[in-house]
Amino acid sequence: MNQFKLRIVLLLFAALTVGGYFAYPKKATSPAYAQSAQESDVAFEQLRTATNLSDAFKHVAKALRPSVVSISTESKPQNVSVRQFKIPSVPFGMSPFGPDSLFEHFQSFEMPKQIPGKQGLGSGLVVKSDGHILTNHHVVKGAEKIEVTLSDNQTFQATVIGTDPETDLAVLKIDASGLQPVKWADSEQAEVGEWVVAIGSPFGLNQTVTTGIVSALGRDDMGITNYENFIQTDAAINPGNSGGPLVNLKGELLGINTAIASRSGAYNGIGFAIPSAMANRVMNGILDHGKVSRGYLGVMIQDLDEGLASSFGFVGKGVLIGDVVADGPAGKGGLQAGDIVTKLNETNVETVNQLRNRVADLAPDSTVNLEVVRNGAVINLEIVLGNRDATQLASWSRSRSGEAASASESSLGIAVQDLSDEIRQQTGTSVDGGVLVAEVNRSGLAWPAGIRTGDVIVSLNDNQVSSIADFKEEMASSDLRQGIRMRINREGASRFVFLRSN
Repeated sequence: MNQFKLRIVLLLFAALTVGGYFAYPKKATSPAYAQSAQESDVAFEQLRTATNLSDAFKHVAKALRPSVVSISTESKPQNVSVRQFKIPSVPFGMSPFGPDSLFEHFQSFEMPKQIPGKQGLGSGLVVKSDGHILTNHHVVKGAEKIEVTLSDNQTFQATVIGTDPETDLAVLKIDASGLQPVKWADSEQAEVGEWVVAIGSPFGLNQTVTTGIVSALGRDDMGITNYENFIQTDAAINPGNSGGPLVNLKGELLGINTAIASRSGAYNGIGFAIPSAMANRVMNGILDHGKVSRGYLGVMIQDLDEGLASSFGFVGKGVLIGDVVADGPAGKGGLQAGDIVTKLNETNVETVNQLRNRVADLAPDSTVNLEVVRNGAVINLEIVLGNRDATQLASWSRSRSGEAASASESSLGIAVQDLSDEIRQQTGTSVDGGVLVAEVNRSGLAWPAGIRTGDVIVSLNDNQVSSIADFKEEMASSDLRQGIRMRINREGASRFVFLRSN
């Protein structure tokens, strides 16, 4: 090879080496490129996750479509009487009765009038392939005509198999077969933060799908139903969604959409669903027996606040027995007013709603084991439950508000009087002894503690009170800075109240 060709080969080799250096090694070793590639990988993973979630939502919507129904109702027309007036026929400005007595001589009569029935909308879900539908009690309450529309727009007239107003559930039946029932999940395994899908007919818009998460579990004391253990969700729920399903991403039923918290009546980010575990028990009770049977303990119960717990020398969580129904299951089993229930069948009990719901879930005539604290000692009781009907009280009634007066005869902000036979007859008070709360001052200690006019104070710090003299004597020996515990009776039910001054 001559010198000239050698130079050409060397130049080409150098050019390829330099070009390779700038083209390939830079691509592999540049920090900027590495960062860009990493961000691209992250973005791809995020997109794949979002796509998978979207696919899950689409799968749930498609899978649940045949199981979700729309419900429209119409109530009976109401006949009412409207008072009409017939004006006397007299010449203008010439009344024979005088200007002050003209209207006294108008003739009046009753005119019958019919008010059209109200129409309502709701949702429901297929629970049996033979046409059984589960929905809310309030969706069909008072309805004369109930119409169910399936996802394929077939329409059927429905009959009510049974309802349970205490949980706001109802079971309907349509003349259909081969339907696709919903799959049930165990709502007790639900977790805060998991994705959920709500399906229903808000504002009559059939098969509307909204998504969200489980916002909270075990919501109670909402004043919506007697038995509450709601799943809270931020999935959009609006009027018309009632009775429809709340499902997980497997398409399994977690709850029955029932209520919303809203000042406007529409979606405000907080909705409530009846847990599937509760709904399943109620549904099976209606299908098997035509009604729901619940265990009955026969007590008036109340939550323990810090002051009450301290007055009993109790530390921990529990439910206070305010009163025991005479000849009821609890009374026969040895439970007493002032006992603090801490466990039911080896499961801790911390709130009134926990105890009430767990007792109601048990069958009548079943035996329960209660762990209670009495005078600082732990004892165990076996009680055979009764059968609770809707007229029996399960907890302290708060229905009577009473009006407070301005007078006050003590630092408590109340005025009391002896219970004479005449007053007992007038007020219907049957409790032995006690003094009547005649007036309550809103600025005193008694008002915020819930004491109202008409209450009967039975005891102070476990000492019976039978007269004003007893009451004043007990008050004189008590220290409000340490606090006093009262037992009061209202409308035949007793509970404890703790009062303490600052």
